[in-house]
Amino acid sequence: MTMVTDCIAAIATPPGQGAIGILRLSGPQAPSILSRIFKSKTPVDHVESHRLYLGRVIDETNHPLDACMAVWMKAPHSFTGEDCIELHCHGGKQVLESVLGLLLRQGARMARPGEFSERAFLSGKIDLLQAEAICDLIAAKSDAALAQSFQHLAGALSRHIGTLRNELVSVKAQLEASIDFPEDDITPQSRTTLSARLEQISETVNHLIGSYARGRLLREGDCARHRRNHP
Repeated sequence: MTMVTDCIAAIATPPGQGAIGILRLSGPQAPSILSRIFKSKTPVDHVESHRLYLGRVIDETNHPLDACMAVWMKAPHSFTGEDCIELHCHGGKQVLESVLGLLLRQGARMARPGEFSERAFLSGKIDLLQAEAICDLIAAKSDAALAQSFQHLAGALSRHIGTLRNELVSVKAQLEASIDFPEDDITPQSRTTLSARLEQISETVNHLIGSYARGRLLREGDCARHRRNHP
């Protein structure tokens, strides 16, 4: 796990395109920033994890910027594995930009594109396949692509690959044992069994490789087919 010491902030929804806009804040300083800018009947240090609280966002001069809902997803039980806070504000562009500016002035820095997912990966919350699945899920153009991306995000492909790895490690251990202890030579039957296991693993890997083109077409639709036929 990589130790992170700074706090990142970003607008998580398209500004000005909905009644509600969400700002996300993640990092060790997130709770202290929230305590300075969010006023509610419940003090920030008494809020429960994963529960929405109604309050107001105020700036450095106690001027209210918006009435909103706040939720603190306490570490390590959050997407990033850190203290993660969301402010559910009104969706106007000016409102969201004003609140974001306040968060940055309070010590957060602007998140890089994909940095929340990067932190989730670094904290062990998701693997690389799941990180890629997040992008695919957002960009899905069909129900089939959506279903595939969600399966990958839920870890189906990762578990499948993990099973293959464990099987290979098991075969490798048996082969190493036969080399280290030649007096306990592998019998013809066990050699046949190991060969069959390796053949099955090979077929599964080839099937996964062959599924890449189909998965790409699901993700990108006709555009991928056009690029393949017209390089």
